Amino acid sequence: MRWMGRLVGAAALLLGAGCARVDLAPSGPALEPGPGEAVVYFFRPNTLLGQGVNFTVHEGDAVLGAVAPGTYFRVVVPAGPHRFHAETWGAAAITVNLGSGETAWVETTLDGTAVGLAPRLERVGASRWEDVRRGLRRGELVRG
Repeated sequence: MRWMGRLVGAAALLLGAGCARVDLAPSGPALEPGPGEAVVYFFRPNTLLGQGVNFTVHEGDAVLGAVAPGTYFRVVVPAGPHRFHAETWGAAAITVNLGSGETAWVETTLDGTAVGLAPRLERVGASRWEDVRRGLRRGELVRG
């Protein structure tokens, strides 16, 4: 499975040529949106369900980042509609329409299904982000 982690890492490096900028570094300046851009935070509260399950969030074929329990990452994207998706034993997708300079928060969780744990992506407000952000650490890409 180490090859899978390397593949995900390589995909993230190639993302630099795509339309989204990903902020996964543990330190340094945060990415600020430019004119015509918006920010999306993806976060996963630290819950007991799915402690050993990490999953990646994608837009199209591009890997944007990975979420594990208690982590977050943020991306800067062009304003407009974006369809984000994630997969484990099931799949989830969400379309988020963003205005220039807007910030959006997408909470990621896992739901139990008959065949395993499936991701859930839900757009939430700033108040939900404020409730959980102090317990989160910046996420990194999954390494095998």
